[in-house]
Amino acid sequence: NEVPPANIKPAVSAMSSATITILIIAVVQSYPFLDKYVGLYSVFVIAVAFNVLGVFFTWFMVPETRGKNLMTIIDEMNDVHGPHLSSQNLNASTVLDYE
Repeated sequence: NEVPPANIKPAVSAMSSATITILIIAVVQSYPFLDKYVGLYSVFVIAVAFNVLGVFFTWFMVPETRGKNLMTIIDEMNDVHGPHLSSQNLNASTVLDYE
């Protein structure tokens, strides 16, 4: 869910930034090794393969959230995956309501 409740939004942002930073460092550090042992062409083929997989994952697995508020998204996710968080327990002070 790309719209976390306001009370955990800073922690979620920090964790996602740290994860992205670690992944970028791993990619940059692995490039010389991959270039040397599998060749420049193969390095780009690997990147293309991951991007294609990402497109298919996003298209088929990530639900559309445009124009929906957080409580609607939570209710729809609970219908699909079972109850994890109830929108009944959320109030206006803890939810950014985007409509």
